[in-house]
Order: sequence, then structure tokens, then C-alpha cells
Amino acid sequence: MPLLSQQCGITNLAEDYYRQSIAVSPDYTAAYINLADLYRERGDELACQALLQDALPKVQEQSLVYHSLGLSLLRQ
Repeated sequence: MPLLSQQCGITNLAEDYYRQSIAVSPDYTAAYINLADLYRERGDELACQALLQDALPKVQEQSLVYHSLGLSLLRQ
């Protein structure tokens, strides 16, 4: 549902869904990655990076988070 909302341009709703997913499952890597991508699409690299740094100690799939964080740092 959040990806569909994001693709349809309803980004506030998508952000709410991603945040709810993180609240329910703080170790859910995809929610962090997708929310970071939403911030990137909005041009907010600082929010993207802060979110990904926050995710690192919480998720098992840290390589995905490091990858997204590295891309964000390169775009800055």
C-alpha cells in the first residue's frame, strides 16, 4: 500500500504507512529503505541520511542500508 501511494503521488500517505511499518516492526529494512527513497524524491537528503543512520543498529540487512546511505552521501 505505501509503494502504491507513493507511485500515485500521495506521498504524505505513503510516509505515514512507512512510519507505521517502522513503529510496528523496527527491524523491517524495506520500510526504512522505501521511506529514505521517498525523502530522496522530495530532495531531502539530510532526512534520508538521518533515517538510514537510525536504521543501522535496528535491522539485520545492514548492507542494504549502507548501500542506500552511501548513494545518498554521493548525491549530496
